[in-house]
Amino acid sequence: LRSRQLAARGAQRGFFALPGGMGLARPTGGGGGGGSDPDRASRLLVLHCDGANGGTTFIDSGPSGRTMTVSDTLITSTSSPKFGTAAALVQASGDQVRCAASADFAVGTGAITYWFFAKPTRGGDVYGSFLSHGSFNGSDGVQLFVAANGVAFRTEGTSDLTYSVSLNDGNWHFFKFVLTPGPGTRYKKIFIDGPEVASATTTANLSTPSGVDIGSIGNSSVIFRFSGGFDEVVISALADLST
Repeated sequence: LRSRQLAARGAQRGFFALPGGMGLARPTGGGGGGGSDPDRASRLLVLHCDGANGGTTFIDSGPSGRTMTVSDTLITSTSSPKFGTAAALVQASGDQVRCAASADFAVGTGAITYWFFAKPTRGGDVYGSFLSHGSFNGSDGVQLFVAANGVAFRTEGTSDLTYSVSLNDGNWHFFKFVLTPGPGTRYKKIFIDGPEVASATTTANLSTPSGVDIGSIGNSSVIFRFSGGFDEVVISALADLST
């Protein structure tokens, strides 16, 4: 019942309801939803990944309207997006989209949530490097890994929270990675397709102004890079613990 009620409220506001009735992260109004998004002020980045087939333009529909830069052969593909007109397609090692460094991303010990849909295709382990916020493998950075066999949430440079699950089934999966706020004990949490699946304490402190890289990033070895598609990437300065 709760999920149906949230979905109904989302439809009234112009949102797509996410799995399990979670945060309604995709405003459909112009410019990222305008006033229809009750949490719009917290949105640090909103990528709907819409566009033409084979397109290379990615637009931040969040309140900051950040300039996004595409590397290598990352494109938008109109073949079976999760929402909207297209989704991002990682075709080769190094395909990524990034925004420049900003003090907005230096949330310190404040809350932050990363949402997105993905179709991971690279197998072998859980380390398909998908998103880097801050210095890669640095003490003040976050790395999110998504692969066909699971996910990992890295903070403090070397502290990995992992969860193994088969994801290479041709379906879109919804991922949510959350850092709860301080002071006191902080947690990093992983949600997949609704439920929380893993949690651990963390001393993460994202204190350095930085940018965000999304796609096939980080380690020079292809085996550690994300491959597949992604859609609806949202980063917000809040802790969404809903299931």
